[in-house]
Amino acid sequence: MLPKRALAIVLIFFVGVAQANDRPVLRSHEALALSRDGKHIADVEALDPGNLPDEAHGAVVIRTGDGKPVAQFDPCATCKYGDTAWSPAKDTLAFIAADSAAGTATLYVVENGALRKVTQIAGVANTTRWSADGTRIAVLATVGAHKKTGATEAGAAQVGDIGAVPVERLHRHCAFA
Repeated sequence: MLPKRALAIVLIFFVGVAQANDRPVLRSHEALALSRDGKHIADVEALDPGNLPDEAHGAVVIRTGDGKPVAQFDPCATCKYGDTAWSPAKDTLAFIAADSAAGTATLYVVENGALRKVTQIAGVANTTRWSADGTRIAVLATVGAHKKTGATEAGAAQVGDIGAVPVERLHRHCAFA
């Protein structure tokens, strides 16, 4: 049998090891939007324990001005959310869900706590904006995009005779006597 002192040291060791393995989880906040009256905040929040192979999946969260959560929306398990925007006329929130695997971007609206799908685009969309009266929504969309937009994204693959002038264009510019 172990003496009480040795047992205490062993217990302290195992408790210390268990606490060392409990890593903190990072909560990320992106696409922050403040409602016109300042009473609500919307953002995309994700919990990241670290060392994930991909970016942590997030959800659109609506909070009161003092930070208390009111609602959370996650209509697509494979989507990345962003571009949150509050309507200037009332407490209506719009956001975009981008599904890179399917190549689609979906515009959602949250009104009176209810989530509604407005439209889906085969391509990419961003920069959600409301009209001044809050009756219309605009997005910057690229229909049929082969890649994400932005300077850090790779361009579409170039194939074939790169830099060559097509034969049809040569014939249009040539004059035959």
